[in-house]
Amino acid sequence: LVSVVKNGHGKRARVPGYYVAGKTGTANIANASGGYDKKQTNHTFIGFAPVDKPRFVVLVKFNKPQNVRFSADSAAPAFANIVSFLLHYYQIEPDFISNSP
Repeated sequence: LVSVVKNGHGKRARVPGYYVAGKTGTANIANASGGYDKKQTNHTFIGFAPVDKPRFVVLVKFNKPQNVRFSADSAAPAFANIVSFLLHYYQIEPDFISNSP
């Protein structure tokens, strides 16, 4: 799960200075006829931080988001904003020095 955020589809869930773990999810929505609606999806990102001593588990879910195709572009950035706020609010020391904003 760390690799998903560090190297995979969850890159937009990164929080500078912290190791974060999580997983994206983009799912088609079932329709009444037993198939799937190809135009509507649900997006999720679930993760935790900091990795070595987890203090928070956060689930972000968007039902039928508009104008965005994958959860990597919707739920993952929302997760990063929430977790960044929590880590700073509770004054949790960073895991490393980051040169990123």
